Amino acid sequence: MNAKKIKQNQIFKASKDFLFNGPLRLQRFRKKSFFISYRKAGRTWFANVLAHYIAKAKYGVAESFGFHLSPAKAYPQYFELNRSVVYSHHFYHDGINSKDISPEKHNFEKAPFYNKPTVFLLRDPRDVVVSFFHHKETRNRPKDMGLDEFIRHPDWGIKPIVDFFNVQARYARFDGDAKFFYYEDLKGSDVYDIDVWRKMFEHLLQTGIDETALKWALDANAFEKARKMQNKTGASGRVRKGKVGGYKSEVSDDTKAFLDDYINENLDPDFGRYKTS
Repeated sequence: MNAKKIKQNQIFKASKDFLFNGPLRLQRFRKKSFFISYRKAGRTWFANVLAHYIAKAKYGVAESFGFHLSPAKAYPQYFELNRSVVYSHHFYHDGINSKDISPEKHNFEKAPFYNKPTVFLLRDPRDVVVSFFHHKETRNRPKDMGLDEFIRHPDWGIKPIVDFFNVQARYARFDGDAKFFYYEDLKGSDVYDIDVWRKMFEHLLQTGIDETALKWALDANAFEKARKMQNKTGASGRVRKGKVGGYKSEVSDDTKAFLDDYINENLDPDFGRYKTS
């Protein structure tokens, strides 16, 4: 089989897995809420907190069932987990999943989450790109590619992250049902901020929140607990450090300056919290 045919088969398999085996089946988009984030911005953490919240608030579960890569699949008896929120690391164009996030190519009215409760979870792009570098270490990153080169890579580095954020900013100005939440606010000063979590859950679930159940869910997924549990449940590598500003101890001074300059010049003004000037 030639290289072109192999590539086509890989693309087909990935598309089939994504559309038919994952949570993003187009026919299941009705009456959904959406959780959109770039990779390594806290999605798995959020999904596990939501799973525990529903288990506690609706079913009275008293013990944590662990930290899972896909809690809805691990515990399908909690049927609402498969019905309440659609998760994606991708934006959409004309109702079809697309990695092309060029702003001029988006017809926002055809996005599947248009006029539906949507959360965009953001994290400092510098922390995201460093975490993504480690995430790719056991996947398809060339072994000889260092962090400095990775950060400057046009497909994996800081550029696609900033592009993704900028499309989110444009979309949120277009659709009032899309709300921004920030990883740094959720985590607080190394302790979760329950008020921010409550507002995010209220927006996604469109209902009042049981704060006792939410606090239990957050405690069950406290960072150190999640790190210990991940190896037992097949989610190994998903929880690394989670530290706000952790990139500073990993990048060179030159690369830090490059990141700051790139973000200052290219990131949408709505995300001024991540700009240094």
